[in-house]
Amino acid sequence: MTKQTIYLITALICTNACDCNPANSANQPPTIAPAVAPGPPARELLDVMQGRWQNEADTSLAVEINDDLMTHTSGGVAQEECVIEAFSDCQNVFCKSDSAMSPQGWCFIEKGKTDTVCYEVLQCDSVFRYRVFGSKDAVASSFKKI
Repeated sequence: MTKQTIYLITALICTNACDCNPANSANQPPTIAPAVAPGPPARELLDVMQGRWQNEADTSLAVEINDDLMTHTSGGVAQEECVIEAFSDCQNVFCKSDSAMSPQGWCFIEKGKTDTVCYEVLQCDSVFRYRVFGSKDAVASSFKKI
């Protein structure tokens, strides 16, 4: 055997058996991966959502948001009231997705009488657009401030 072969075998044994890599040493503190930056603070979303919003596709439909209560109306008549909760990172248990590509920004959950649904906020300024979280094919609901 040549010297180079012996050195190579020794290096492989050391690497595999002894873990000679100082980066993997037990004396080193664990490396912490940088956190993904969350969206804007959730309280800001609730502040921006406050008020009455009219559906852009069907003007007889509207939502009114007062603090954490979202009221759906049709023709001016209340149809359903739900408590909502906003999140800046879409990591709530109701917003979990199998996708590694979580949206950056706001999400909110709507707690109805029979179920809880997570929505991804696409826009919230003079227009409030959102869609069911995790469903890129879902049609977005779009409302304008009234």
